[in-house]
Amino acid sequence: MRATPRTVWRLLAVLAVVIAGCLLPATAFAGPHAELVTVGPGSDDLSLYGHSALCVTADGAPDGRCYDFGVPGGDRDDDRLVWDTVRGRPRFVPIAVARSVLVATFEDMERSLWVQELPLDGAQLAELQASLEAAVATHEPYAYHPYYDNCTTRLRDALDRATSGKLHEGADVRSNGPRFRALSEQGFSGRMFELAGLALFLGTRADRQPTVWERMFLPVDLRDAVATRLGAEPKQIYTRREAVIATSPQAGRVGLVVLGVLLAAVIALRARKGPRALRIAVGFAGLVLGVLGLAVDVVWLVTRIPEFAGNWVVLVLLPTDALLAFAAPRLWHGYLAVRLGKEVPLVVRPSTELPGAVTLEIAGARYVAPLGTARLGIGAWRLERGPDGWVELATDDDPPAFAGTLRLAPRVTLLRGEAMSQERGGLAVLRVEG
Repeated sequence: MRATPRTVWRLLAVLAVVIAGCLLPATAFAGPHAELVTVGPGSDDLSLYGHSALCVTADGAPDGRCYDFGVPGGDRDDDRLVWDTVRGRPRFVPIAVARSVLVATFEDMERSLWVQELPLDGAQLAELQASLEAAVATHEPYAYHPYYDNCTTRLRDALDRATSGKLHEGADVRSNGPRFRALSEQGFSGRMFELAGLALFLGTRADRQPTVWERMFLPVDLRDAVATRLGAEPKQIYTRREAVIATSPQAGRVGLVVLGVLLAAVIALRARKGPRALRIAVGFAGLVLGVLGLAVDVVWLVTRIPEFAGNWVVLVLLPTDALLAFAAPRLWHGYLAVRLGKEVPLVVRPSTELPGAVTLEIAGARYVAPLGTARLGIGAWRLERGPDGWVELATDDDPPAFAGTLRLAPRVTLLRGEAMSQERGGLAVLRVEG
């Protein structure tokens, strides 16, 4: 039988399809599989620690289905979300989105992406997907906890159940590396206000060393644990193109130290202007410390997160410090005595001996601190530091100074035992002791 041209073309078409099928990548016809998607840090406060999602792609499906437990439900206002989190209110809900949508969304946000294909058999994959689908179906919100219940720990727990505890096995030992507090600070590195807040609000429970299992609350640590314990090596599919500037997690503590120095400097400088200026400076410092103390107390009282409780800062910063802005200077002594628990007897008041100076009474000793040039209240007489570091008496001859019958130069270095008078052979008005 002779083949017609039509028959030949049909045979060639069938042969082309068979050859194309053989040349297609194996993944095009791969069975169902699951992936852990790890998202790198973003730029806003709520994305600084990264993110995680689990994706399942069915056999032959053009796109996968990803499960995300880090989406807030209801009001999307960031400040309200933070407040509700501190109060322990359920706000976060699980959702499911297409894998292509999830990847494109985070790429548009300029966040690095890693994927790890999980070595799960059919039963394990079915169990994992069933648990994730059940969570999405109920859409039940949960109360976010930064360490123990977040978008990453929910996926960690589901994956651990599906693998019969392989992730958790032997992971209840202490991890090497930073404590919870330091791990929190690393995310906010370089952000002074946020880090200062952590320094003020986090209590002693944040100083605990996390276990290997607990360290998986961070997306990058879960990624590394899956690679080590399940043998699923991460593959980076997108790299952040924005420049990353090196910063320090100590910025918050530095900011608090600078604030303390500035408040002390304001008091010192204003004290030289007189009692009224000193009162204004002390009142301002009291208001600042009082507001900080009130903020610490409010968080300590309303929080449902244990790491914000047990905070010793509530005994250091007191809201009552704001009363210094309204109390008369004569009441400062009594307040400071109570404020310091009478453990460090301290009295600070404007000096009656030197204009613009401050009198300090500490543990029974009394000091007069000029806080700069000390004007003695005798004409133009003043005490200044000389270029060699010695204390000098500068008079500008207004009036001239005498040591016994000897008239002194307008500027002389003071030595122990010297006595100065305003007239030749007169009574001493200034005596150097020591």
